This record gives sequence, C-alpha cells and structure tokens, in this order.
Amino acid sequence: MAVNAGIAMLEERIKVLERRIISTNPDKIKTSCTDALTQVKQDLNKIATRYSKLGVLWKRLNELQDYLTPEFLEKLTLTDQSKADIILAGEQQLTATAEQFQTLEQFKNIPSEATFKDLPEWSCKLQPLVQVNIQQLEEIETLDEQVCELLTTYNNIINSLSRQFQEWENIICELEEAAQNTTTE
Repeated sequence: MAVNAGIAMLEERIKVLERRIISTNPDKIKTSCTDALTQVKQDLNKIATRYSKLGVLWKRLNELQDYLTPEFLEKLTLTDQSKADIILAGEQQLTATAEQFQTLEQFKNIPSEATFKDLPEWSCKLQPLVQVNIQQLEEIETLDEQVCELLTTYNNIINSLSRQFQEWENIICELEEAAQNTTTE
C-alpha cells in the first residue's frame, strides 16, 4: 500500500511538472511529457534514417560529447617542443610587447594629475610674461632690420671709399710717372 501511495505521489508530481512545462492552463494539456518525449525521439529517428550523415553523427554523439568534456580537454596537453614552437612563432610579438612594457615603465615616472592641478593658476600668471616675450620678439625683429640696413649702408660707404682711394692712387701714380718723365727729359 505504501508502494502504491508512493507511485501515486510520483504521478501527481509528474502531472504538476507537466502543467508547469507544457502549459499553465490544465485544459490545454492533451499529452503527457513522456508521450511528447517519445514523439520527439521517433521524429529524430525518422530524420536520422532520411539523412545518412545525420545518422552517423547521431551514432557518434556519445563520442562527440566525450571530446567536449573538460576532462578530455585537460588530457590534451601540449608537449614541451610544441610549447617552444608556439613561443618562437610569437617571438617578435613578445619582444614588441616587452619593449612597450618597458616604455610604459619609463612613463611611470611622469608626474601624475595632481602635479598638473595648479596648471590653470600658473597659466594665468604666465600670460603676461608671454605677452612681454611676444613684444620683445617684435622689437628684436625691428632691431634686426635696422642692423641689416646699417650694415648695408656701412658696406656701401666702405666700397665707395675704396673706389675713391683707388682712383686717387691711380691719379697719383699717373702724376708721379709724368713728373719722372719730365725730369728725365
């Protein structure tokens, strides 16, 4: 009697589960879960017989599930030689990454944001100095132009004096020659 009560209780639990799974409205339930699962199995078998590749796959499903388990993946370990080959294949990338890491380490010493928090205040204080610097640059440009003009004028005067001295030298030489010619005659 206890066995019959246990079976009745299990059947009632199955009916509750079927109502939860299939529908919330008990009047809509026409088949049980076991009937639906049997129908699905029959449909899968029909599909497996129609398509040969699917039938082969269906037969090897347990084997495929074994390959997909974490235990199987743990068994697949790389040999030391294959690990070395992988590392050697990525050698350039590893060295580039190491260089980038060293560059990043060097940038670690660059001051942080806290150092630059007073930047707007100092910028306001430096603005008048920047204006003075710009004004001085303009004055230097003007002075440079004036110096160039003075040097040009100086060069012109020196060139004129040199020509004048050469002319006077030529005149003096001619007069000396004429004087010697007149004395020798």
